[in-house]
Amino acid sequence: MLLCKDWDNAQEASDLKKHGYHVCLFINADLLENPTQASVIPDHWIVLLSTIDKVNVDCCKLTCFSWGERRPVPKVGNLRIMHFEWNYYGYVACKF
Repeated sequence: MLLCKDWDNAQEASDLKKHGYHVCLFINADLLENPTQASVIPDHWIVLLSTIDKVNVDCCKLTCFSWGERRPVPKVGNLRIMHFEWNYYGYVACKF
C-alpha cells in the first residue's frame, strides 16, 4: 500500500535542495496539470530545481524539470498545500 507523504516530508526534501543535494520527487503527474484531484498511485518522477516555498498559509510553489522542460508548479497562481500532499509520495536525494 502506498501512502502520500506529508508537508513535513516535502520540506525535508526542500531543505536538502537548499543545501546542495540533487532531489527528485515521486508524484502523481496530476500535480503538474490538475492537482485538485486526489491521486491513487504515484506515476511520475520530477527533478526539483528550486525549494518548495510556502506562499501563504495554505499554498506553495516550486520549479521542477519534467518531460524535457523546466516547469513552474503551478503554471499560474498558487498550489494549495493540501492538493500538493494529495499527489506527493516522497523523494530521493543525493550529493556528489
